Amino acid sequence: MTKTFMEILDEEEIDLAVGPFASFLIPPGSHDGDRTWSRYAYGYDAAFRELFETAWQAWPRRDYLVEPVIFTGRHALELAMKDAADRLSWHTGELVKFLGHSLSERWEELLRQLRLAEYSTLDEWTAHCSKIIAELHTLDPDGMRFRYPNDKANEPFVNSKVELEDFGRAYWHISTYCDAVTTMVQESDG
Repeated sequence: MTKTFMEILDEEEIDLAVGPFASFLIPPGSHDGDRTWSRYAYGYDAAFRELFETAWQAWPRRDYLVEPVIFTGRHALELAMKDAADRLSWHTGELVKFLGHSLSERWEELLRQLRLAEYSTLDEWTAHCSKIIAELHTLDPDGMRFRYPNDKANEPFVNSKVELEDFGRAYWHISTYCDAVTTMVQESDG
């Protein structure tokens, strides 16, 4: 049986909350896991899908989940593009440019790595995904709009409403494209 979040806590842990905090990080060497782009991309993709399902099933009663769903999905897409570009770079020998959180820059880097690996980027699906990325970039160029209510100048973001279903469709195209890239790379490895 799976426990809920509150069920994993015992009374002693709850009592400790009023005292000094212990580190929640796992000590090195004791199951630190795989710290790769692939693992992070996979984890954030799984988190997005679970959050999306929860929000979608309870819509509109739990509309407060929209911002965390969109933020998590956007971050998952950023990681998926970084992972796919990283895997391609193993074949191209070209260092991947990972700086920043711009989806359009991550997309352009992925397409650059695809071209360097001699894959075509002139197909209809790439063009469609490029349009989606352009829309997402216009909406949230730096990953801040759904993370916080205000921008860096403390001005409220305006027109931040996103249709959950439309974002889910956009997410599917980009994440599936990135997955297809990683699958192509894996298959070319033999």
